[in-house]
Amino acid sequence: MSTTSYIAAVASALSVVTTILLWLLPRLYTSPQGFDEILQLHKNPIYIARLWVNFIHIFLALLAYFAATILFWRRSPTLAGFGLICFLLWGFIELVGVSTNIFAVNFSWRAQFASASPEVQAQLKVLLLGFPAVWDALFFVLLTGFLVGTFCFGVVAISGRGLEWWVGVFFLLAVPLTLAIMLGGYTSVSFLDGVVSWTYPVLQPISRALLAAWLWGAAGDNSFKPTPVHGAA
Repeated sequence: MSTTSYIAAVASALSVVTTILLWLLPRLYTSPQGFDEILQLHKNPIYIARLWVNFIHIFLALLAYFAATILFWRRSPTLAGFGLICFLLWGFIELVGVSTNIFAVNFSWRAQFASASPEVQAQLKVLLLGFPAVWDALFFVLLTGFLVGTFCFGVVAISGRGLEWWVGVFFLLAVPLTLAIMLGGYTSVSFLDGVVSWTYPVLQPISRALLAAWLWGAAGDNSFKPTPVHGAA
């Protein structure tokens, strides 16, 4: 029994919870209107909790993707390896963006604003107003990495059987969903926004749950164990 593979399956199952929380938590507080209300976000425990959930979520998802890569490698090293690289790009950028949001934007710039001198407030305002544009640019790269990663993993998995086939189907379903998010966020195309709003909280948790079940099953049938070398003692 491979303990590591079971841990990856549990991580994927926990990522179901974090995925739901990332969708739910922003709906538990009123979206700020105007600069003055945005300044107070660092005092909102639900908003800060969402950022920390996001931070933890990336590690859970990446552990599951690493385990999936081991299984996919035997069928297609190229797609498995490139898919993992894309997921690492996604995870790295999101971790950098979220940690910057937590410690720089909220615990530093927003927290210091009220007590700062007018000159410093003017500088902080420039940083606070400029950060969303920088994050939008990083988020585009993040989404691109996730898009390509899910496509690579989906192509490999859908050639499998049983639960693995379903894992592949849901990986591939994430491709048009991610494209719709990118179109809605970076172009004037908005007619898909309504589809995204109800599809994401259904599709992504199910996808991660299926991945968890598949990884657990693969661990149980020793799929993670290396193939013995012929002739070895």
